[in-house]
Amino acid sequence: MKLVVRGCYTETGNLIADVFAEASELLGSNAQSCPCLMMMQIGLGVGRGTTYSQAYADIDSVGTPLQARDFTKAVIFLRHDPRVQGEEVA
Repeated sequence: MKLVVRGCYTETGNLIADVFAEASELLGSNAQSCPCLMMMQIGLGVGRGTTYSQAYADIDSVGTPLQARDFTKAVIFLRHDPRVQGEEVA
């Protein structure tokens, strides 16, 4: 899935794309299709099970700059996400 940088993400789009590329390489699959961690879902105001790509699209279309900032933080956190680091998650 190609990340389209636009809207709320014009300043951070390249960073988001780079982190997704790194995480996808470590996962061996598309990191954008992973559900956001629960703490990130609450902070972003998205529903349970929302993937990173869904959250990105939702915030890009109707979100606020604060939500875009929080989404960028959530993506950066992927670098430390146990799923990306190869740890078993219950």
